Amino acid sequence: CVGSVLVDTIALVDRLPQEDGRVEAQHFVVAGGGNASTAAVTIARLGLDVEFAGVVGPDEAGRTTLRQLADEGVGTRHMVVRESAETARSMVIVSTSTGARTIVTRTAQALDSIPPGYRWVHIDKAGYPALQATPLPRSYVSLDDGGQVEELDLSRIDLYVPTAEILTSRFGGADPRTAAATAMRAGAGAVIATAGAGGSMLAD
Repeated sequence: CVGSVLVDTIALVDRLPQEDGRVEAQHFVVAGGGNASTAAVTIARLGLDVEFAGVVGPDEAGRTTLRQLADEGVGTRHMVVRESAETARSMVIVSTSTGARTIVTRTAQALDSIPPGYRWVHIDKAGYPALQATPLPRSYVSLDDGGQVEELDLSRIDLYVPTAEILTSRFGGADPRTAAATAMRAGAGAVIATAGAGGSMLAD
């Protein structure tokens, strides 16, 4: 898995605040986050061998994320501690009544290339620039497009995983089914659109 790793500050609230609004949190949690790194942890928990490649800064947050990944059984030999970087962070507000969430995030810095020798590579927005610099067969690559990747080329992507909102805004159509068909015509082998509390949809 290649891309973002960060520290999440998560607030649990009864309802999401409106603009200029204020709500009291039931609980605050500080945890590891990032689309690609969270996928790596999930894969490790399923009992599979997985490495994570990403960039952190020489700060306490960076040291924490490296330790958390290693504790979960995720390999970190491809991690880069970049002196000029600040480890990415995000704030997540979760409504306990509806399951809805609001996320404010800062994208992690990108690697220069994807490490070779793996049967499958999963990337996110922070990992996509490394894919552009690395020749890989399409059948090796899945992409989490939850952060709206720029200059997207789906001919490089076998499994495309956007949010339903990003899918329809990027590929048009009144519904995710129509937009997914357009995405597959643009090159994706299959599409999984995620819709938060509404679940997910597969087009294959």
